[in-house]
Amino acid sequence: MEKRTGTVKNIVSERGFGFIKDQEKDYFFHFSKMVDPEKFKQLEVGDKVEFNISQDKSNREVAIDIKEI
Repeated sequence: MEKRTGTVKNIVSERGFGFIKDQEKDYFFHFSKMVDPEKFKQLEVGDKVEFNISQDKSNREVAIDIKEI
């Protein structure tokens, strides 16, 4: 699985999720899918991240294994 890079587009900290934008599209992510979930509180819009893509229960592509770079 090839790592992708992108930028944090939006964060809804009180609900624990956000969106990452790469060159292709936006991907939903949940803080529990971060390599270190405690770092979610430190993420800010515009931060650069590495991530992988997976599919959720509804077959939507979502970001997993998210790590700030």
